[in-house]
Amino acid sequence: MSPNRLHPIAPIAWLAAGLVLGFIAAPAKSYATTDHSNDATVTASAPLATGAARLAKVKQLQLRMALADGYAELREHRARALAARRHGRRPAAHPDRGERQRPVLLPELGGGRPPAMPAADRAQPLSTNASDLGPNVLVSDTTGDRADGAGQSEPGIAAWNQFVLIGWNEGAGYRDDSDLMGYGYSIDGGLSFTHAGPVPHAATIRWTSDPVFTVNEKTGEFYFVGLIENSAHTTNGLAIARAHFNGTTIQWDQAQVISSVSNTSFIDKPWAAVDSSTGKVYVSYTVFTASSDNIAFQHSTTDWHTYAAPVVMNDGSGAGRVQGSRPITGPGGEVYVVWKEIGPSSGDGSDYFMIRKSVNFGGTFTAPRIAASIFDNFGTGAPGFNRERGITFPSIAVDRSFGPHRGRVYIAWNDCLDWYRDLDAAGALGTVNESEPNNSPLNATPFTPGQTLVGQLTWTPTPSPGHGELDYWKFPATQGTTYTFWCDSIPASLYTMRVICSDDTTRLNLTGAIDLPIQGTNGFLTWTCPVSGTYFIRMFSDIPGNSTSSYYSILTGVNTHLTEPGRDQRDVVVVASDDGLTWPAAHGGVRTNSDAPWFDNWLPEVAVSGNGTVYTFFYGFQDAFPPTCGGESHNYLDRSDDGGLTWHDVGRVTDTITSWSRTFTNIQPNQGDYLGLFANDLTLFNAWSDGRNGNADIFALAVPLTSTPTLVSLANADADAKQVRVTWYAASDQITEAYVYRLDGADWVLKGVIDADGQHRMTYVDNDVYPGVKYSYRLGVQTGGMELYMGEVSVIVPSIDKVRIESVRPNPTTREVWVSFTLPRATPATLSLVDITGRRIRVREVGSLGTGKHLLELASGLTLPAGMYVVRLDQGGVVQTTRVSVVR
Repeated sequence: MSPNRLHPIAPIAWLAAGLVLGFIAAPAKSYATTDHSNDATVTASAPLATGAARLAKVKQLQLRMALADGYAELREHRARALAARRHGRRPAAHPDRGERQRPVLLPELGGGRPPAMPAADRAQPLSTNASDLGPNVLVSDTTGDRADGAGQSEPGIAAWNQFVLIGWNEGAGYRDDSDLMGYGYSIDGGLSFTHAGPVPHAATIRWTSDPVFTVNEKTGEFYFVGLIENSAHTTNGLAIARAHFNGTTIQWDQAQVISSVSNTSFIDKPWAAVDSSTGKVYVSYTVFTASSDNIAFQHSTTDWHTYAAPVVMNDGSGAGRVQGSRPITGPGGEVYVVWKEIGPSSGDGSDYFMIRKSVNFGGTFTAPRIAASIFDNFGTGAPGFNRERGITFPSIAVDRSFGPHRGRVYIAWNDCLDWYRDLDAAGALGTVNESEPNNSPLNATPFTPGQTLVGQLTWTPTPSPGHGELDYWKFPATQGTTYTFWCDSIPASLYTMRVICSDDTTRLNLTGAIDLPIQGTNGFLTWTCPVSGTYFIRMFSDIPGNSTSSYYSILTGVNTHLTEPGRDQRDVVVVASDDGLTWPAAHGGVRTNSDAPWFDNWLPEVAVSGNGTVYTFFYGFQDAFPPTCGGESHNYLDRSDDGGLTWHDVGRVTDTITSWSRTFTNIQPNQGDYLGLFANDLTLFNAWSDGRNGNADIFALAVPLTSTPTLVSLANADADAKQVRVTWYAASDQITEAYVYRLDGADWVLKGVIDADGQHRMTYVDNDVYPGVKYSYRLGVQTGGMELYMGEVSVIVPSIDKVRIESVRPNPTTREVWVSFTLPRATPATLSLVDITGRRIRVREVGSLGTGKHLLELASGLTLPAGMYVVRLDQGGVVQTTRVSVVR
């Protein structure tokens, strides 16, 4: 059937914010109050109905949150256009949004920017874990970024031969009102990158957000697509630029506008693909009007920058409920377009990924059909994410190899457990009123999950400017248990609601309402406890635009997991179809990650290599330092060798962990909306946003696919001063054991036999090692009557000839001081905590712990005043020191 035509958008009067999408606000609760200056007793007089009414309110909230960015952009575009007409220029340092990425709101951090990190600490790695797959490469130029936290995120990536291009959102543009996207390129297969600034464009436009790269793999022509606005601030849209390499020199054809709309509408979330067989370029994106939105699709016609009129992909029932589209091409020139569509306010709460297929190069499409049913953790992102909502958009890939699954379509996303089934029980165990003061973790009001929390966020009008307050609530949480926190009523305040780790410092999941006008928008988050302990809910209202106090209530509850593929707050799930038309039953799909069911897995990308192997790439939090409650991330790869039926770990991509609570970045979203993943015949290219330097930067890693054995591959290798631990992954169930060999001079010496565990892993621990020595290992696998050698790896055992403080965490801290340190000898040694006057307020004898690396909590039982302290390690006349900041 022919797709619907996207009608020209006529100028329309701006609707009042409360009428956007035709939302009808839920009836506000009335409250009976006593003295709010101390212990406020606030009781909801009309509890929210359960069942269908509660589900309908949650889906209404989901619609508002999912589409809030688009409508806010629309308001800001109009405001900037008005300002430009009045003043002849764009206002400098505009405090509000302006683009889909935007300057970060410092108040979200709970009182401003984190304390400045000393240069020595900032340069110190947060983790010494090596990447399983190779050294990470910095892509973006970080000159000057740390001073103001200028961040980079959302990498788009494509590669051809030895040439790699990566684009990103560029927070440095907020310094001088310049382009908000940059790019870098590599001419050596990703071993090094040149930061090249913005993609060339005419002076009449400015890049604003959402960089995408795609490449014609036959000609080597690269295409860059991103959002733009015009210099007069009266229109917005998307543009495309073309590049190729002349020798090792990149040459650009200047950007051309694909689609542009007046600021009565807004274009968002573009994606692009090029068909190498025809050279046709396909783009899709979201178009917001004042009261709805649709997915638009266009294809190039006579050349790369001339396009047919846009057509609507979603049907009428999806209007106002869609976002996050992507086009892709198959091996026969077929075109697929996939997008996210929010489900109805009835049923089981499911949302959907919808897909359409064209077999005539985008001329006509099949009718929209459901590719996957999903449970969306829409109300909150991953730990440390600085946007007050979650992201669940589809990633799509097609097998274009000549293997058995040629033409198979894969869709990946992060899926949550079914928290809807327990929604009715939230808040059913009675009401707890806040007990003032509760403005810090030390005086937090206690509750038990399942209760309703009622409190007040007060506003103090004097002195000018006025300011709001913090409310802390504390609760016991159990590892692996998933909890719901629903701020179902807060009629008169902008606010954020965070889960805070038991260390009082690490910021975990976030929700809230931070944009004017105040509409009483309730917030929702689903969170799984990674480490048993006491956690905190923090309500925060000191946000520009607030000017009044507001009561609020929070429904809390406990969730269960049954058979749905998502086991906790998020897992990576993939569905596959041989023709893009027939898909698994509702809530089908296969989970790709194998970590424990209490860590987040976030923003997955999917790609298929030239031999038909499928890969997923995502943020994972399972290797976080335990006291941070899963608040630190690495990036991981999984793979499938059988068309997406089974999945196995490839390994950790990153070589340094990111502590998002120690990372200040001047843009939202700090982790981005997506990662970068590109595969061809020989290499898998990964790109991501990384906070190891104190602000978000773009890093990359090229993984040679030819070096990964078919039967057995290396999964992990690490060493300390006493042992080497190597883990291999067996791709086949038939491989149940292997022989371990270690290189001794020129000979491989048999060291033992290891068995595969239930996760296809085989681990060997070598205790016969010496510090400072390099050891090499390989496996011998019996197959077809012969022994094959594979999985070779070399490991250097770290030297322990120095007294070293490895790290002090968290830093800054509010209570605990965990010190990781190394002793070269088992002789007397002391570890001390010293205040600013030089007084040793805690001294521990640590020499008795012996040689090697140790971890010790140095401040147990102490109440430390705020300030700077020194951690001092003494052994044999050698002294090592580092600083730790205590905040209150």
